[in-house]
Amino acid sequence: MGLRRLFPPSVGTFVVRGSEPRSSTHPELIAFLLAMALALYFYATPKFLADLGIPDHRIQPVQTIGQISEIPALLLLPLALRRLGIKGTFAVGLAAWTLRFLIFSLGWPVWLVVASIGLHGLCHVFILIVAQLYVDSQCPPNVRASAQNLLAVLAFGIGLPAGFVLSGLLTAAFTEDAATDYQQLFLLPTLILGSLLIVFLLGFRAPGSAAER
Repeated sequence: MGLRRLFPPSVGTFVVRGSEPRSSTHPELIAFLLAMALALYFYATPKFLADLGIPDHRIQPVQTIGQISEIPALLLLPLALRRLGIKGTFAVGLAAWTLRFLIFSLGWPVWLVVASIGLHGLCHVFILIVAQLYVDSQCPPNVRASAQNLLAVLAFGIGLPAGFVLSGLLTAAFTEDAATDYQQLFLLPTLILGSLLIVFLLGFRAPGSAAER
């Protein structure tokens, strides 16, 4: 069963172009970009926090802030979907990703960097879960499970491992004499995700559900 069957045009254009039936885009782009961004976050954050002066024994508890933040984000999700819709909720998630990498790129003050880890809940819930809900609403019942599985494979089976490889290469490229230029390292995903946010806001129009078509 082909990608076009599993991901109808309305789902593919969820990423970038809007809901034009002629669009040939698919969720691979958003899946790969966000999986790679997630890989960079997990790969670089521990050493980044250490370079900011946070003791080693406190780095893991500090990163736990991100996992804890998923709870209030899940509680806010139904309200966000009602008030903002799919487009607005997804845009908030993309904005959270962009803002967190921007703060990481600035690297100061330390308390703001630590606080920005709390954006992880919005980054995860308002992107990944909303994307899953959207795919489910746009696919016919007979292909929903296959579409969800394929989306998961693209994001976490391919995109995430590729992201870790790329993260290692980028970190090495921005490292000289054992010192990593985190400002430049985190500026790259800031610009990419910020650009994607703008394109999404300008181009996306939510179509009706599969049941309505």
